[in-house]
Amino acid sequence: GGYLHVRRLALQMGSNDPDKWSVFTLYEDAKSVGSKWALEELAGGQCRLQNLRTQQFLHVRESFTNLEDMGSKEKVFQQSRNAQSPGSLWKMRLASSDLFSASILQHSYTVNLVDYKHSRYGGVCTMSVGRDASSWIEMAVETNTEVGFVSACVKSALHNSNSLMKLPLHMVFDPLTGCISGMQSRMLKVY
Repeated sequence: GGYLHVRRLALQMGSNDPDKWSVFTLYEDAKSVGSKWALEELAGGQCRLQNLRTQQFLHVRESFTNLEDMGSKEKVFQQSRNAQSPGSLWKMRLASSDLFSASILQHSYTVNLVDYKHSRYGGVCTMSVGRDASSWIEMAVETNTEVGFVSACVKSALHNSNSLMKLPLHMVFDPLTGCISGMQSRMLKVY
């Protein structure tokens, strides 16, 4: 058992090296940089897996059926710098339906303040959020307590895409009471 790991040797290999498949191994230390992978979620349930050591993608060779027929299954996987290649696209599925209710996928998160612009009644705060030691999202929160307004915008931080991950969230509230006008509640109006 172990974690899919890319050996240090991979950093010295060229893209045309005939033994480039040999950089993979199973390794018991999940905290080693060679065992860490960034998951980039794409449209249609697809994703890419990028190794943190080499910054290359896990890739299935186009000739994988020939390799299997020749008894060389170990050569099917390689690394690729081409993020658009079909061999670098994956779909995640549970190995067993028994795993569905289990919480075995664990992540570590870090939040860093990138920028803060203060104004008299609020300001704009930009934060970067990392997941499993790599950039994940960037979030900007704007507040204005004078008019009763809060907004949040979440963007992808992967590959400097700067694309929105979700529609921006806007909340309006009574600046004096914190309530929606005419209601005895601390609920915010979200639109």
